[in-house]
Amino acid sequence: MVSHHWLDQMTECLKEARKKHEDLNKKDAIEFNVFRYITADENGLSRIIADLLNVNDVHGQQALFLSSFLELIGRGSWDATSCRFVQCEQQTDALGTKRRIDIVVQGERWTLGIENKPSAADQPNQVLDYLHELRKRRSGLNETLLIYLTPEGSRPSLISIDEHQCDAALQSDELVLLSYQSIVAWLDGLCKSDAVPYRVRVFLFDLQRFISANVLNCREGRVVDVLLDKIFNDDSTLDTTLSLLSLQNSIYQTLTKKSTADLIPPAGWEVCRKLYPDYGIGLRPPEAIGWHYCIEPAKGSYQDWSYGIKLDSASNPTESALLAAQQLKIDFPTGAKSSAWWPWWRSFNGYLPHDLDPTEYRDWLTSNRAWLDMNNGEFSRRCVDLFIRLHESVSSGSSSNM
Repeated sequence: MVSHHWLDQMTECLKEARKKHEDLNKKDAIEFNVFRYITADENGLSRIIADLLNVNDVHGQQALFLSSFLELIGRGSWDATSCRFVQCEQQTDALGTKRRIDIVVQGERWTLGIENKPSAADQPNQVLDYLHELRKRRSGLNETLLIYLTPEGSRPSLISIDEHQCDAALQSDELVLLSYQSIVAWLDGLCKSDAVPYRVRVFLFDLQRFISANVLNCREGRVVDVLLDKIFNDDSTLDTTLSLLSLQNSIYQTLTKKSTADLIPPAGWEVCRKLYPDYGIGLRPPEAIGWHYCIEPAKGSYQDWSYGIKLDSASNPTESALLAAQQLKIDFPTGAKSSAWWPWWRSFNGYLPHDLDPTEYRDWLTSNRAWLDMNNGEFSRRCVDLFIRLHESVSSGSSSNM
């Protein structure tokens, strides 16, 4: 049984921890970061890493970054000064799949491919296809290596390459598993190097902090650290906390059901998707053929939530859906992306005024904002207002085309 005394005590502790965090942020601006204002998603991080590895890029450090990176991945014998080009999204053609390797670094006698996975899921046979592509380029005069970069240096999923083939690639040194934790350590070393100009070190420091906070979920002065100290300091507090954790799923389910029940869509609109894990809220306006507005998590488990236009069938994108997406690309280009299922989407990032897409809605595990708003009805209202705002843009485009 969870005691009221414990809840009161933890509430006060939480207030104290948040106050300390606010004071620390006021003193050291720990939440302020230049990458908060640019698109630093998977593609953005790939471009940044590629530019750092490019010996001819505007950072002016020539082979310094590439040389230290090759040391990091166990290829210190490769001549960094021989780098001919660095390219993002280089198309493969070994198996005719037309896939694109996130980063390719080409030296005089070596080829390095980097598959960057800060959060996105693998595609079928993706890593296997990249290995085939690099094998095609290998010769007695050209060594090759594929880096699989993830937050914790994880193995590719079985959908991307089977276990036996992955083991063989690792043992033959064709494949290296690299973690973003190692990238942070690499950046930290560069930040401390007097050989790197101050302006570049400031950039690298902000990049290091951004990756730590947004890829590895390690923030400075985190409120959670203060709470953990409190919980682990006393057995009875720990026991009560563990008892409360058993209610977590029930709390989440109750709030998601409430948020769906609280939805009041415009007249004629259909609630076509109800909120629960891995399956977001969807509203369909009457003129939408084969698509609907949707918010949904990219990774599941209430993380990486985005909003946009989702197709009813990825194999059948209707003209109605494509026209709607095209108008949103014109009116809301910042952070916009597209995929097989989503002709237009973007992450919650505070792009729209009136708090229609708060940044805190992006990750429901590191921020309680969405859960609190579900309880008071604000979440459902904001979702409807967000979809209405998007539809105003789509409708204005439709009118101009008539």
